[in-house]
Parts: sequence; structure tokens; C-alpha cells
Amino acid sequence: MKKHKFLAMLSLLVLALAGCATIDNLEGPPAVMKISSASGEIILMGKYYYHSVAVQADSSTIAVAELSVTDGSVTCTGKTTYSEKGNRVIPVEIYCSNGLEGKVIITFNNNAAWRNQESALGVGSMKDGSKIRLMLGNMAGAMAW
Repeated sequence: MKKHKFLAMLSLLVLALAGCATIDNLEGPPAVMKISSASGEIILMGKYYYHSVAVQADSSTIAVAELSVTDGSVTCTGKTTYSEKGNRVIPVEIYCSNGLEGKVIITFNNNAAWRNQESALGVGSMKDGSKIRLMLGNMAGAMAW
């Protein structure tokens, strides 16, 4: 049985090196998002998921990812597709169950060993003027910035 697992992993590595591998449904880092407005703030928690990650022939990577956060009554999501070649500064359109819509720009720290260990910060705004602050990964600190 161990030999079969080894061969499967070796096959995936060969496909990745050949530029034609896709890995689906990877768990990303935890996420915390704060939406601030004149009437108050909402703190939402959840995950940043990778639906697929595909290694291209030029060794770049195309990722399809989704942010999903909730406070139990309001849920906000955002889905994006981007190339991971170079710095990862990613715009994500945000849609919330309470009708809010906006955009956040996420800047990733590229030093993570694996996707669920990544960290990133994001800032943006909703169409109604509310401010968005986002933290991805195992980070400590107040969202007072």
C-alpha cells in the first residue's frame, strides 16, 4: 500500500515538473475580516480556500481561490483567479448576504512553506463607503489599522 502512495506522489511530482498538474480543493489559511462603518463594525471569521492550483509550462501557477467568512448571521464571500508569478497582490470582489458589496486588495507574504501556512493582509471598501480590513493566516494583533 505504501508503494502505491509513493508512486502516486511521484507521478504528481513528474506532472507538476512537466507543467501539466492541477491540484484541487486545498485548504488555505484562516481568515478574519472587519467591516467598519459609521454605524458600527462587523467581525467575520472563516477560511481562504484554493479550489484549484495548476502549474503551467513556464513554471508559473494559476490559482482559483475563494474567501468565505461569517459572523453567524452575515456571510461574505469572494472568488478570484490569478497567476502566482511574482508578487501576489490580488483584487477580490466581496459579496455579503446583507447586501453589501465591495472590493479588497490582498497582499500575500510569499515566504510560506505551504498554502495553509500563508499569511496576507488586505484593505478595501464596500460600495456604501464601509472600510474592509482582512487578515489571512496565523497572525496575532488588533485590527486597529
